[in-house]
Amino acid sequence: MHFFSCLTPLCELLSGRRWTLPLMLATFLAFPCSASADTLMEAEQAQYKNCRLISDSKYSGGKALELTESNASIAFSFTADKRAKYKIFVGYDGNYGQKVVNLSVNGNNGTFSVNGQAESEVGTYIIQAGANSILITPNWTWFRIDYIRLEPENSSLKFNISKSPVDPEATPAAQLVYTFLYENFGKKTISGIMTGDLTGSNGSVIRQADVKAVYQAAGKYPALIGFDFMNATGSYENDSWNLGFTRECVNLAKDTYRRGGIPAFTWHWRDPSRNTNAFYTSDCNMKVSDAMNANGSWNKNSQLYKACSNN
Repeated sequence: MHFFSCLTPLCELLSGRRWTLPLMLATFLAFPCSASADTLMEAEQAQYKNCRLISDSKYSGGKALELTESNASIAFSFTADKRAKYKIFVGYDGNYGQKVVNLSVNGNNGTFSVNGQAESEVGTYIIQAGANSILITPNWTWFRIDYIRLEPENSSLKFNISKSPVDPEATPAAQLVYTFLYENFGKKTISGIMTGDLTGSNGSVIRQADVKAVYQAAGKYPALIGFDFMNATGSYENDSWNLGFTRECVNLAKDTYRRGGIPAFTWHWRDPSRNTNAFYTSDCNMKVSDAMNANGSWNKNSQLYKACSNN
């Protein structure tokens, strides 16, 4: 079983069957500009649609683009000699009040706010060697874009990661998975899916609705599949439906493993006090401090501590 074949297969895991894990990048091409030490690109020189050209000496280059329509867009394009990190700044004029603006860098989407005339740092992005694009569109309309500016980001995060798992008694299968993750750390994105409705799976992961949807769309199965223990605890944990859901999660995880994939578990922890069945703190009044003594140690005689330990 394997996923989208946009990359060479990365590994053969566990059962020996090959699964492909993707890193998907989208590229939007417009008028090219070479990205150098510090690159400023005027909005009026980009490829734009449904924008109004404003002439005013207060803007860089004496012009800016006003976006009043929901389908307006400004597409900047530039080339880079090598893959690197850049800070992206936008010069704007929120002369109609505070607005939210969409910004996409090679398909990686984000937003920023404008209010008054200023320049703001939107964020740090990976710029690929060769052609790249930045696309600006309205989240809210009625604002002006003056320019964008790219500034190389030379800082780097240093990681000192062991080549071996922390558990010296990790099984060979666990060691294979860890080695796979280690070898791809900082290089590729391992993507998969999270399952929802498990009805009709009957222990076979390729029958699960979300897994089937991926296969129908891509012709291949995901290599990383997630399951949730959210119904394993809580006020209704012993109800037959909840017990069946948890049992099916385990069965499908085992089937994913047998087929050579990577099963992943999450646990939305429901209120252990059983006063509610919620897992959001905003929806319950349970406090972990109620299971602790005044000195910060656990109060092992408290009902909440016992309930947490039972979970």
